[in-house]
Amino acid sequence: QVFRDGAFSADPHPGNVLVACAPAERGGCAPVLLDWGWVVRLDARTLGAYRALVVALADMDVGAASRALHDAGYRNSQDTRVPERSVEFFEHLLRDTGDRARAAEESRAFRERRKKQRDDDEAAGTREKAGRVMSQVPDSFFFLLRVFGLLRGTCAELGVSIPLIEIMALHARCGLLDDAA
Repeated sequence: QVFRDGAFSADPHPGNVLVACAPAERGGCAPVLLDWGWVVRLDARTLGAYRALVVALADMDVGAASRALHDAGYRNSQDTRVPERSVEFFEHLLRDTGDRARAAEESRAFRERRKKQRDDDEAAGTREKAGRVMSQVPDSFFFLLRVFGLLRGTCAELGVSIPLIEIMALHARCGLLDDAA
């Protein structure tokens, strides 16, 4: 929904979304939205930026990911000095899913890496007075975080590992091809 259609349910639970299946010659399976209250529609520019972001993350292209974040309207106080830190943050958010223990360990390691960066900045005298502060965040970003959080939580509870960014990038690439056609 997000990367192909540019519209998605930000409250995807069985009371709001179901899957309807038809024979393959009639289109196969597709999501059906039952409640449109939390449906988010992305404008073409934002959709393009989110597609570019997940493709860049899948390709491990820090420069393209940083540009995509900027194009999406995401800004923070360190973007000029160390834009790769925003990319690291989004890589962490969109990392492969796994069980609860794995998620906890990855989050702990990420927090430790961030603390080391803060300590290194402090020692070098380059740390911003207020630290890292988000100065601009697109509204749609919060809805995406909710959806990704629900997906991550469900996978953690069920102990399911999926390559989240690879799946998102596949659909982003398909959306780009659909648009080109």
